[in-house]
Amino acid sequence: MNASAEFGPMARLSWNTDISELSASVKQHTGGHRTVWFKGQYAHPRVRASELGVVAAKEAMPKLILTSTDGETKTFDVDVGATVMEIGRDELMGIEGTCGGCLSCATCHVIVDPDWFDQTGKVSDDEDEMLDMAAERTPTSRLGCQVKMTDDLDGLIVTVPNEF
Repeated sequence: MNASAEFGPMARLSWNTDISELSASVKQHTGGHRTVWFKGQYAHPRVRASELGVVAAKEAMPKLILTSTDGETKTFDVDVGATVMEIGRDELMGIEGTCGGCLSCATCHVIVDPDWFDQTGKVSDDEDEMLDMAAERTPTSRLGCQVKMTDDLDGLIVTVPNEF
């Protein structure tokens, strides 16, 4: 399949392009898309570098250290702007996130390490009200949907309580 057939005239790469022909110039764009420099032209931003077989040098990504409900601790390289709920849910670490991050449940309840709690931001009145529904609320409880990862949160440590 020709990339330009699917993504328009800016994408002049075929899906079977020999990656040795690609230059090392890969630029990061918002939303995680990359533009690949190929033979003097940029591929369309909707063509992800990974789809073309290009391994781009990653810029440093913040790390989230997450302990699941069964006690397993994993470290994840995460995108800036991703929420703790999205990461914990997608990585099957025991976060349910039933409402999808709409602040209408407490199924993304996490306990933030006390050394990190102040850096996660102020708990809003709505979040505080939802946290009242959490069975194991602690002084450092947060809803994972309300904690967005930033470079300043690189190394954030959270635990998913076993509430069931």
